[in-house]
Amino acid sequence: TRAGGSYVVARENFGPNVAQIAAVALLVDYVVTVAVQVSAGTNALISLAHLVGNGWTGLDHLQVPVSVAVIVLLAY
Repeated sequence: TRAGGSYVVARENFGPNVAQIAAVALLVDYVVTVAVQVSAGTNALISLAHLVGNGWTGLDHLQVPVSVAVIVLLAY
């Protein structure tokens, strides 16, 4: 048997056009996975701040900027 990723398998079995679709699907999957995980983590931290701190209840408006900052930090 020969090893290979989804691009290699799709290229050998279906041609280069289908292989490019498989590669793009993987890239989109990776980007969406990072975005969803960062958003969930930021939401969890803000929920923790609501639970623990008495004066930390006004952080809801920071969820998007903090998420974007974390994604930029990860991309750097």
